[in-house]
Amino acid sequence: MVNVNNDSCYTGDDFIPDTRIRFIANKIYIRNNYWWNNNCKGEYVNGVCPTTSLWRLYDLDQQIVNNPSIPRGINIYFTEDSFNYRHLIDLQDLQDPAIFYGNSAACSQLPSYTDYNRTSKVHELDIYSKYWWFQNLYAPANGVPWDRQRKAYANLIGRGLAHEIGHSLSLEHVCNFYGSNECRVAVMSPAGSSPRNYIPPPEIGKIYACFSLSNLRSFIPDNTFLGVKTITTNYDMPYNMRLYHSLNIANTASLTISEDIVMSSEGQIEVYGKLIINDANLTSIGEKWKGITVKNNGYLEITSSNISK
Repeated sequence: MVNVNNDSCYTGDDFIPDTRIRFIANKIYIRNNYWWNNNCKGEYVNGVCPTTSLWRLYDLDQQIVNNPSIPRGINIYFTEDSFNYRHLIDLQDLQDPAIFYGNSAACSQLPSYTDYNRTSKVHELDIYSKYWWFQNLYAPANGVPWDRQRKAYANLIGRGLAHEIGHSLSLEHVCNFYGSNECRVAVMSPAGSSPRNYIPPPEIGKIYACFSLSNLRSFIPDNTFLGVKTITTNYDMPYNMRLYHSLNIANTASLTISEDIVMSSEGQIEVYGKLIINDANLTSIGEKWKGITVKNNGYLEITSSNISK
């Protein structure tokens, strides 16, 4: 990412060049005339946006989610407009190098902070036919070498996909630092021509929070463990969340847990100060976690709660 140093994007002086978030791509090819075709006769919302059970690919998404051989993740669907595809590529009687008649839209959904088993979906339309149009019509008509046009197309599609995935990671077109279209370089700028190569540091923090607090927690590999966090002050944890760290409660600190917590299999809680667990369940994901150890003069209080390994 670039450091924009622009008050219209972010007023802080910190900069994070790499979010350190990595994606594992799992490509699945499905041959189905109905699901492949995004030409929905003008039903934009139900045809394009995967936000409700009325979405035309909802049943396919449920099949994928319920297939134990397919790892859970953000499901990104690539479909084509059958009319545009047939006339552009098969019949080649829609040969206008100045106008692409397919869809330029894409749509995704924000995470859920209440339904932790919900899927997350992105819908990208007419990516292949647009690629074909650029290669066979636009580039030759404009005298652009294909290797250069191909890179430009890849950047265009990559920026658009990053934007839609940004929605899946809880980011919106506006944030505390800019309004819609105010920060041109922001990944979440709604303008398709924007560079889309910057995320303010607090927005990166928002992404990391949703990995613990939203349905995205179920997409993170079970063996993810990020080390030890030390609690040095009095702190309340009133959130249903997945923790990727062990916790060390210092002798001057107290931690109150009042919502369910899912621990890493490598995780443990060491109590040198005070730990209060009230009306909460502590479980683990995957293998058993390493439990709670009270050290020296540490204090542990458990009320109406369940601690399982």
